[in-house]
Amino acid sequence: MWALVRAVGRSRPCGRCRKAPHFSTGDFEAKIQRDNDASSITDLSSSRQNEGADNTTASHLTTNPFVNVYRALNDQKSMADRFERWIVEHGRHYKDASEKQLRFEIFKAKVAYIEYFNAGNHMYTLAINKFADLTKEEVTAQYTGFIPPGEDEDFGHIDSSSEDESLV
Repeated sequence: MWALVRAVGRSRPCGRCRKAPHFSTGDFEAKIQRDNDASSITDLSSSRQNEGADNTTASHLTTNPFVNVYRALNDQKSMADRFERWIVEHGRHYKDASEKQLRFEIFKAKVAYIEYFNAGNHMYTLAINKFADLTKEEVTAQYTGFIPPGEDEDFGHIDSSSEDESLV
């Protein structure tokens, strides 16, 4: 039953921030304990207050600015590491640091959207691919549209004027 409760708890996005689901195992343990032993009821509000004292609440409930700065820096570092792994995996090379920074910002925005979308209840999931450092306009310009044939390419066209004269 514990695995079922945890799986169900993770299946819905957070109602407050619409991000990936956040939950505390203490809340689930209190609910299970209350269900199993009606005589000992745990007060969920006091358990949430105690969680705030040791800074283990969900990110949208944290009011300690130092914790928020630490999390932001840690997320930035992990995203930079993720971007570096992606660069190696897809063999990307950038001409200078400013272009790499621009591509990193695009990558971060795409990853944020992918994670937001995947936290929702959809029939499919999104993933990072070779286009993760390109804008929508760049993808459209580089990978879509008509490509005219070259001058020397022959597509089997027959000059009809010479055939028409031979038939007459």
